[in-house]
Amino acid sequence: MGRQVRFYMTPEDEVEFLSFVRTTGDVRIIAQTSEAPNGNRFSTFQELQGRRLGSDCELWNASISPHPEIKHVPSRGIYCLDFLQSEVINVSPSFLVDRRLTQGRLHVETTVLTAERKVAQKGTKFLKWYEQLSRWIRRHYTGRHDGDCVSARAEALVKRGVDLGGFR
Repeated sequence: MGRQVRFYMTPEDEVEFLSFVRTTGDVRIIAQTSEAPNGNRFSTFQELQGRRLGSDCELWNASISPHPEIKHVPSRGIYCLDFLQSEVINVSPSFLVDRRLTQGRLHVETTVLTAERKVAQKGTKFLKWYEQLSRWIRRHYTGRHDGDCVSARAEALVKRGVDLGGFR
């Protein structure tokens, strides 16, 4: 079972959000797909825009969670981070593209399939961390668009003619 918070944030909002995120532990941004065995790491979500292997990424807090599972896909020559089996928060960043701000989201799977093929909860500290990040977004992005959280800067863009687009 998963949870998510959808949002619209500008690049400036992202800087503020990531500044907060980094106060919560040893947090790393890892690409969901990579040509490197341990995943490509990034400093910002914006660095992922236009990337050949996609812009989805994971937030991993090495202070509270074990190293994520990364699986090799030999037929494609890539590595994929298994967010279903790892304690990571899946991020689809919000990007400004051609007068349109795309919808972003934080998504977490709360359960994992054990080696015994049983469903178990992911770690309590990890789930509390996700709630801390999603609460920050809901508290700071008080505007709403179809139930999604919209930052004040994103609302200002809308007033200047930028559209809020759906999920990429």
